[in-house]
Amino acid sequence: MTIRTKILSVFGEEYVARLFWFLSGFLGILIASYLFLLMMTVSNVVAREQAEASLSLSYSRIGELESAYLSKKNTVTLALARGLGYSDASKIDFISRKPLSSRLSLSDLSR
Repeated sequence: MTIRTKILSVFGEEYVARLFWFLSGFLGILIASYLFLLMMTVSNVVAREQAEASLSLSYSRIGELESAYLSKKNTVTLALARGLGYSDASKIDFISRKPLSSRLSLSDLSR
């Protein structure tokens, strides 16, 4: 007696056919899931590389802008500012405040 005939005699032919199609479908779902997840992984890696390239380009552009700013900042003098219409402040006020330690004390709670 072969294994196939033993299984058929125990479970029946209809049960074995259903089990075969169930396992085949489950295997198909597993393969499809694996391929989908593999595709998502590859697309995420490509998106990450594109983001890194974009960041690199942005960092180099920021560096160029910073160097342009520093070169222009060094050309501004007091004479140039007065020539553009800026003048010295006539009244200068400074805002002072109490130290934080006086605000954080527990003595204010007793009042």
